[in-house]
Amino acid sequence: MHPKQLLMVTVGMCMLAGTAFAQQADTPHPVGEIIANQTGDRTYHHITLDLSTADLVQTPGLMDRDLAYNLADGGQFEIYVRPGILPIEAPDCEAGLIVRMPWTNPDVLDAGDAIADKTALLAAFEALRDGRLESVRSTLELDPYLALNTSGQPQALTQCNVFFRHAAGRYIDHNGLLTDD
Repeated sequence: MHPKQLLMVTVGMCMLAGTAFAQQADTPHPVGEIIANQTGDRTYHHITLDLSTADLVQTPGLMDRDLAYNLADGGQFEIYVRPGILPIEAPDCEAGLIVRMPWTNPDVLDAGDAIADKTALLAAFEALRDGRLESVRSTLELDPYLALNTSGQPQALTQCNVFFRHAAGRYIDHNGLLTDD
């Protein structure tokens, strides 16, 4: 097996350590398509992307010295990507978009597993940045920085920030509905 394939298989196996609800999708959706998921009375907009080295940017003005490709408390980290990776406008974001992994409360049940999943994802992005991987598939949450047009369709980002998709302190690696089984 090629070293890049072996690393991706290892990262994929680490990502599968998460709880079942975080790993189940109702139906796989195409990569690069914004999906609206309803949870209670809220609609969330997600997109799964295959990010390549060319999609990453090193923009010192954007980079948080504590979070830039560094794992912080609760599994937080940031990566930085070209705004053109999204199928919507990102006005005033020429320098790049901040993609932030939200914090996990280390005191909650299964926090160690959730943080381990985040650590594995960060390791994959470090390998991508260093040329040891060709791409990393990840799922992003565009809310709360997403403006909708008059027909309710995604139009543009209002800030140069997006988040990795998350729920209950866990990274969610798909853009389908969450299940709790």
